[in-house]
Amino acid sequence: MSRRKVQEVMPISATASSRQVDIGQTNSIFSDPDGRWVAKRQEAISEAFEKRMGERPA
Repeated sequence: MSRRKVQEVMPISATASSRQVDIGQTNSIFSDPDGRWVAKRQEAISEAFEKRMGERPA
């Protein structure tokens, strides 16, 4: 059985702490008027697509 040398363990430097989350920030699409419009429009498009797909003959 051969013995391999192991590299010396080196200390690592500290990492910067993560920044705090802004209180007024959100990832919700419904949080602003433009996002609400987009969501409503996408819902209408999806419903029309599903309706159209349901009308096709098999």
